[in-house]
Amino acid sequence: MNFSDLLTDPPALPVCSVIPDIAETEGNVVIAAPPGSGKTTIVPAIFADLLPGSKVIVVQPRRVAARAAAKRIASLLGEPVGDRIGFRVRGQSMAGRSIEMVTPGVMLRMIQSDPELSGVGCVIVDEIHERDLETDLVTAFVLDIQESLRPDLRLVAMSATVALEQTAALLGGCVVNVPGEIHPVDIHDIPGPQPLSHTRSGAIVVANDFIEHVAQVVFRARRECSGSILVFVPGVREISAVSSRLSGMDIPVMALHGQLGSREQDCVLEYRGDRVIVATALAESSLTVPGVRVVVDSGLARESRVDSGVGGLVTVFASQASMIQRAGRAGREAPGVAYRCIPLIRAEKYALPEIRTADLTDAVLQCSAWGAPRMSGLRLLDPPHPGHLDFACSELRSLGLMNDDGAVTPLGRRASTFPLGAREARALIDGCDYVGVSRGTDICAFLSADMRIDNADLPATIRRGRNSDIEREARRLRKLIADAGVNVSRETGTWALDDAVGIVVGLAHPQWIARARGQGYVLANGRGAVLPENSPLVGEEWLAIADLGHTQGRSDAMIYAAAPIDVETAVMVAEHLITETVEIVDGGEIRGVNIRRLGEIELSRTDVTLSPTQLVEVRKAAVRRRGITGLPWTDATSQVRQRIAFLHAACGEPWPDVSDAALDATLDDWLLPFVTAHGIDLPAALNALKPWETGHLFDELAPERIATPLGTSRLDYSSGKPRANMRIQEAFGWEKTPEICGIRVTLELLSPARRPLAITDDLESFWAGPYHGVRADMRGRYPKHPWPEDPAHAQATRRTKKRDAER
Repeated sequence: MNFSDLLTDPPALPVCSVIPDIAETEGNVVIAAPPGSGKTTIVPAIFADLLPGSKVIVVQPRRVAARAAAKRIASLLGEPVGDRIGFRVRGQSMAGRSIEMVTPGVMLRMIQSDPELSGVGCVIVDEIHERDLETDLVTAFVLDIQESLRPDLRLVAMSATVALEQTAALLGGCVVNVPGEIHPVDIHDIPGPQPLSHTRSGAIVVANDFIEHVAQVVFRARRECSGSILVFVPGVREISAVSSRLSGMDIPVMALHGQLGSREQDCVLEYRGDRVIVATALAESSLTVPGVRVVVDSGLARESRVDSGVGGLVTVFASQASMIQRAGRAGREAPGVAYRCIPLIRAEKYALPEIRTADLTDAVLQCSAWGAPRMSGLRLLDPPHPGHLDFACSELRSLGLMNDDGAVTPLGRRASTFPLGAREARALIDGCDYVGVSRGTDICAFLSADMRIDNADLPATIRRGRNSDIEREARRLRKLIADAGVNVSRETGTWALDDAVGIVVGLAHPQWIARARGQGYVLANGRGAVLPENSPLVGEEWLAIADLGHTQGRSDAMIYAAAPIDVETAVMVAEHLITETVEIVDGGEIRGVNIRRLGEIELSRTDVTLSPTQLVEVRKAAVRRRGITGLPWTDATSQVRQRIAFLHAACGEPWPDVSDAALDATLDDWLLPFVTAHGIDLPAALNALKPWETGHLFDELAPERIATPLGTSRLDYSSGKPRANMRIQEAFGWEKTPEICGIRVTLELLSPARRPLAITDDLESFWAGPYHGVRADMRGRYPKHPWPEDPAHAQATRRTKKRDAER
């Protein structure tokens, strides 16, 4: 059967009603179709028929969906997979001449190796609403290819719940809506207890009561409905918990998730007969699970979150888009029923895109290799998270995969071609030089596998043996290494397995090399982490960590996979993180300590004798670190600074601004020349601040003391204006307030017992008015002291009336 025959007499699917509409489109297209409408099966056939001689590439977000879709189309054509219809996923490939289903990671590497996509006439991005990071990049790269190399290349985006306006605007194409659903689905909301709870350690997990509720809804669905039941839960832990509560079910209970091998996944899909399938979001879209008539949706999902390179899957409420997709699984083959354990109204419309939440390291490497450093210039649905972008660039520079300007290095370009993450690819390339190709590829195959490591002990898991998927991945990596020019026959034979694993893991994640601290570990990046309670690795002084994630509600990360490593090996593989600094210990006497660190992990510290030059540099560094407030201010130096500040306010230039902000900003200019091995000559530094042309007038312009009727009085400039205090009798004979640089001196006039009586900067007005009130109050309290009626013309004195008379 050819494609035109299939489209002339298609299966009874809703999408078939718009075959002519899709066939008549030109350029880019956005197809919005409800779950089960047949878009994944029929749309590729439409474009294969429109573009004979060219290949149609369909990008599927998941491996199991890619394989299943290829089998479905091939079966409709009456042929096996591997003829006209094929698929390419990690570790498996059955090429197709006309249509190929590929995962986003495979598609990215196809584009990097052949930027023109030679022989490809159309790229279809399925389930674009899921917004995984690699799918966003594929879409952006294909748009780049259209613009600069292949204007004839067609791009089609498909989803059941796509944000039409945003996607159509990005693609610059038309929208085709597929009406109706293949079969109706009856929705039942059965809300249960609070879904999330806290453990004693503070971690946020799915509550046991809620898991029990999900299981009870499954039992109810079995009583009320016929057919297989598809149960959606957020992760593998919940799959196990729900499955264990379904032990009394009268039909088989099967698990379906990404950590299963391809053969195990296919067994679940190909099973004939009713069963309960407890699955993650793996079964949410682009995948028809035969026999399913019922969906039980927990309403929960896992989303990627990352903080300074430490990622984690966070349990959240599923989006409305996901819940609609999940319910649609029940109506793929016949009318169905969906039970929701959390109402749809509680959910956000769409999940946050991974480009805003996930680790961007791998994506930034791909973009740099593509010629878009820092993801710049790409047509993306959403911009990357700025903080995550900065971290990714820093990480790639540290690994030697990217230059300071964002351009990919030769090592980075080589790493970008491997079907691994950036860190694992770098470990594969460099690790073979240490542990040999055979052992290096075996270890990297484990690192790239999405599998659970018992008690975080990676070497023990590797020793227990490899499944067929890991064996196939190791062989593939060996071939890629050979193709890259590495001698595959070379073996070092000098490293034990545990040591070899530590080396390769340390090369992949040097920032995650860790040293024991208290009950946990401190990482080279400064973060804290803990091992599972029963891990055999507890007690190891040093670890190379391969998998690390945040646990919701806890500050320390959880170590999921690690290997022991000794300090010498850690230093060898993370040499670029080694620093030696001389730090000052200032406990009255300055001494130097040489501290050697691996990132933030202290390796050693030794006392050192500081040379005069080092002492100067240490003191200068301390001055820069502490700023103005850390200087050895005395009353004398503070007063000089206050007087300069007064002249700056009163006279302006050339007298300098000596505020904290101004002095902090110019430390290198005014202070550091006066830092010596013996200390800081702050008086000299302040003296140098005085302008050369008027500095000799400093004591005249801002005197320390002011002349009074009886001598002099010290001036205080701390308020910004000159101020003097004296007994009121000492000011007799002063007719007007004295001035300094045109600024009146503020006088604080005191009683004979030196208690405040008045503050004034207008002595003439004070004598004429308020003084008489003060005189009336004070004459009775201090009768022995003079209180003349005309103080402006009276004799100043420090004595009582009697002693004045005796003179």
